[in-house]
Amino acid sequence: MLWIDFLRKKADDFDLSPSQTEVFLLRFDEENKQKAEREIEELVLEKLTLNKQAYIQRRKGIYDKFTWSKQKPKGCNELINAGPHKAERLREWLEIKYAVEAAARDWRGQFRSLIEDKTKDFVGRQYVFEDIAKFLTKNPKGYFIIEGDPGIGKSAILAEYVRQTGCVVHFNVQGQYETAKEFLKTLCTELLNRYQLTSMTLPDDAKQYGAFLDQLLAETALNRNGKQVVIAIDALDEVDRSSHNSNDNILYLPRYLSEGIYFVMTRRRGVEIPFITDAPQQLFKLMDYENQSREDVCTYIQNRINGSESLRQRIVERGETEAEFIEKIAEKSENNFMYLVYVLQDIEQGLYKDLSLERFPQGLQQYYEFHWRHMGMTAKPLPVSKINTVYHLAESHQPISCQLISEYVGEQQLTVQELLDEWEQFLHKPIIEGETCYSIYHASFRDFLHRKDIVQAAGVSLKTIKKQKSDNLWEAMFGDE
Repeated sequence: MLWIDFLRKKADDFDLSPSQTEVFLLRFDEENKQKAEREIEELVLEKLTLNKQAYIQRRKGIYDKFTWSKQKPKGCNELINAGPHKAERLREWLEIKYAVEAAARDWRGQFRSLIEDKTKDFVGRQYVFEDIAKFLTKNPKGYFIIEGDPGIGKSAILAEYVRQTGCVVHFNVQGQYETAKEFLKTLCTELLNRYQLTSMTLPDDAKQYGAFLDQLLAETALNRNGKQVVIAIDALDEVDRSSHNSNDNILYLPRYLSEGIYFVMTRRRGVEIPFITDAPQQLFKLMDYENQSREDVCTYIQNRINGSESLRQRIVERGETEAEFIEKIAEKSENNFMYLVYVLQDIEQGLYKDLSLERFPQGLQQYYEFHWRHMGMTAKPLPVSKINTVYHLAESHQPISCQLISEYVGEQQLTVQELLDEWEQFLHKPIIEGETCYSIYHASFRDFLHRKDIVQAAGVSLKTIKKQKSDNLWEAMFGDE
């Protein structure tokens, strides 16, 4: 993307008026970068036939629209106290954004669509980003770990951080990118390309992975030209532990780091992860920031209301004011963003019209129980086909097609497809070799399905399902022999 096209995009993103846009494009044109402010002002006045007062007014409007605020979390924070240096600060910010977006467009990584999905309705969390920035400033190297419960927004925070900074990233996605080998492949590809390192080949022997990563990071440190190297890793708790030697750190992360190397990582609270380091580290506990999280939750709900006529109509039908609705749903959510994604979508679609907000499920796990019953999964007699379909998805370590699920559960494809459509909001649907495949969208739903009381009530045997999948795989590979 050319610089001028980038400026047009930013003018549109920040809702500049047509008159502000023409000043913005001319003021920050690449040809004017080295010119003095007075020279640029004279140029703008002449080309746009403006008087000085009109120019000053439009310029002020531009700065106001670009300045960061809680309502504009993607704005320029540096403009707040810039004084007479606003033009310089805004140009610097624009150049950083341009470089980051260019890097994102050039990524050879496989996570672009995931990042777009996670950051689509992102709000707030400025306090997290500020703490990361402080850690990077205060320490010559180290590990910054974000910890929180399922659904609280860890992956979204990491995705937004990557979107803002363009740093190297690896998402551990169960069934797709969850092994140490996948992580090292991602990291090796990104670092080789970004820092023009000598070619390195991932060893076949997993016992050499640790030494390989040490060498990769050491060479990166030598080629970083004084700049910090930040590597983001999501969901350490989702890593397939069977891909590790028992005595090594998770993903073979080094105990000692070269100067200038930083990791920003996320993990679930309460999950033991093998990780020992002598490098500086900080554990950022999201659950300790209840007030800030509640504020972000309320902003998220308000944004969803502002962007949805049908949701506003549902609130009116319920006889609630927007403020009452936001307060009640925020309270029920327990600051869980995954809860909000599901519940607001349900309300928007007209579900639970006869259920008062006071009677809505409390927290994410209760929501899953509530929806499980609502979808008839506890009916008598039990809906065996529905239950088998959902559990086969939960036990699949790779996204699988409708056809394969139908073979597992012994149902026609049309029947299985109807069931998949019913559970669409809980499913991820990647296209693999031209065919739509399905997997559980969020690990918290898989946790719910694995709860002992739910398994027993559903009348399923996880061992039987796993054996059936293993038998089908064996048959597909070797036939009936």
